Amino acid sequence: MKLTRKEWSKVWKVVNEKDIDPHELDHINQIRHHPGETIEHLMGKVKKSRELYQRGIPHLTEAHNNHHTRKYDLVNLFTGEIEEFETGKSYDKNDGSVKVNV
Repeated sequence: MKLTRKEWSKVWKVVNEKDIDPHELDHINQIRHHPGETIEHLMGKVKKSRELYQRGIPHLTEAHNNHHTRKYDLVNLFTGEIEEFETGKSYDKNDGSVKVNV
């Protein structure tokens, strides 16, 4: 996906506002996961990632913040919306992210 200057401006605004490590931009629209994830968790990210990609919206999965103290399941790089995919465990994040039950 090739982004215009205006689109890159939106992306950088989100990266700065959400304190996302800029090196994460090397992984735009890639689906990243870790071995401890359940298949339901992974498939939730895959479905949402595919939906965003088909709509032409750049996004990150498993994106770290600048201090590597937080990792986001999925970040919409146009709106800044952060989604966390949960499989029945308690949701205690108080950082503006949205819980998505899978």
